[in-house]
Amino acid sequence: MEQFLQKRYQYIILGILLLAFALRFVNYGNRWGLAHDQARDAIMGRLLVSEHLIPEVGPFTQAGSVVMGPLWYWLVAFATAVFPWHIMTPWIILTFTFVLVVMVMIAIGREIETDMVFPIIVGILTAFSPTQVLQSTNLTNPSGVAIFSALSVYFALRYLRTGRHIFIFLYLIFISLAINTHLQAVGLIWLFFVPLFLRHPTLRQCFLAFLGFGIPFLSLVPFELKSGFYDVRNMIRYIQYDQYTIYMPNRWLTYLGVFWPDAWTRIAGGFLPVSYITLALLGVFSLVF
Repeated sequence: MEQFLQKRYQYIILGILLLAFALRFVNYGNRWGLAHDQARDAIMGRLLVSEHLIPEVGPFTQAGSVVMGPLWYWLVAFATAVFPWHIMTPWIILTFTFVLVVMVMIAIGREIETDMVFPIIVGILTAFSPTQVLQSTNLTNPSGVAIFSALSVYFALRYLRTGRHIFIFLYLIFISLAINTHLQAVGLIWLFFVPLFLRHPTLRQCFLAFLGFGIPFLSLVPFELKSGFYDVRNMIRYIQYDQYTIYMPNRWLTYLGVFWPDAWTRIAGGFLPVSYITLALLGVFSLVF
């Protein structure tokens, strides 16, 4: 089996990428998402290109009176500028990034396990992932988080394996780019600390880490200075008061017993009962190994 995979590994990976491409682009004219947010972002991107503008902020968050950085609008404008004569250009380029996500996930599989079976499994799961396929045609900033998140995990693993300066800088800058694209990526902040804790970085590497994390946030500095630190003030207000204005259930049994199996089903594909079995076995194997 190992010899078979070694001889045909590149062809298998190419087949997985072609499959991912087909699933994301099949019947594309009837699948690309167009609603309020998508239309707003596409219009903004086209306006920035035609009028040669550089925005200082991005869209408002749904959580509170906080605006995100302008990175997402910059990305949409850049995608639009590639071929501005077709309305669907930013959608198509976004979908291409979801094919790249499959490539990065295969590379992550190689970093975790040196054999060839595991990265193939990871690549197949990512290629078939219902969430990945559906989100790949949705021109909203949560979709832009996918490629940055995958790259941050990949370079974090590269840093853990090699300890090289360039990788600590790259994995932190991609975490920051993900957060600046959409605040849901703030969960990646744990990835900021784990490799640093395991690897015991030098003082120079700590400097590179904070430099990489801080650079994307510089895009918000002009707006913050002009508005009297609008985002900072409203984030503090949200943490202190506004988050309590809407009730959200926080029962840990619901989180573990409902949210995670449902999320696993939507992300990896399959049926909910199978997800319960898979997660239970995953917990057992994690303890054993």
